[in-house]
Amino acid sequence: MERGSFTTLVCTGGAVALSAALVWTLRGRVTVVAESVGPFEPRPYHPSDSVSSTRQITATFATDPVARFLLTDDARYHAASPAVYTGMLWALGASYEMTDVLCDERGEVVSTAIWEEAEMTVGGALRMAAVLVTVLSVTGVRDTLRFGRMMLALEAKRHQHAPTALHLQLFGTDPAMQGKRLGSKLIRVGIDRAERRGVPCYLESSNPRNVPFYLRHGFVEIEKVYPFAGAADGNGRKPVEGDGPVMTLMIRKPGEGR
Repeated sequence: MERGSFTTLVCTGGAVALSAALVWTLRGRVTVVAESVGPFEPRPYHPSDSVSSTRQITATFATDPVARFLLTDDARYHAASPAVYTGMLWALGASYEMTDVLCDERGEVVSTAIWEEAEMTVGGALRMAAVLVTVLSVTGVRDTLRFGRMMLALEAKRHQHAPTALHLQLFGTDPAMQGKRLGSKLIRVGIDRAERRGVPCYLESSNPRNVPFYLRHGFVEIEKVYPFAGAADGNGRKPVEGDGPVMTLMIRKPGEGR
């Protein structure tokens, strides 16, 4: 596809999806959360959680090897990443309604799990086009292309290894709240959802230190991917040392690790 055609596609899809984003946000302001639960108990994500959840995700991924390879210095990470995470919450939350959160006594989100269906819907594709427009606006062309290539490569791997699985696109707990089994509570919601359907769960772990957590919940490693091997570093100045950060691809088959 020609570059001009791709740009037109992304911008058109982005405009349509951004209009839907306004409706989604306004809905969040006027709609009461349907499910009320106590503190530190999982519940479905609601648009009114956007600011709190974005803050939590930004804090969680501030030390993530892949996120920090893409956005190397602190100022740039904290300036750019919130818009990207807000976009993902909206795009995937609105498209699939399989985003779950866990909040503290003040109602602040301390853990978020964003799941998606095995196959992307038309609405999901349009909303993700809008997210790419956001990435472009806050990171620039070079980093958007780097991010896009990584996502396309990971999507190809996902459809190769787990074409029917529910996909855990993003998951994390606030660093100050880790080690309290809150993440175990939250991931269980998505696992149980997949169990009821009789389908696998699939994820890409961007931090090796999290792999043992997923192993305890019945996931197994199927491949290690080095998306930036041979590329320049996050600043684009020099080749990465070694293979760069690793993504561990993992799958959980129904009935495993209960």
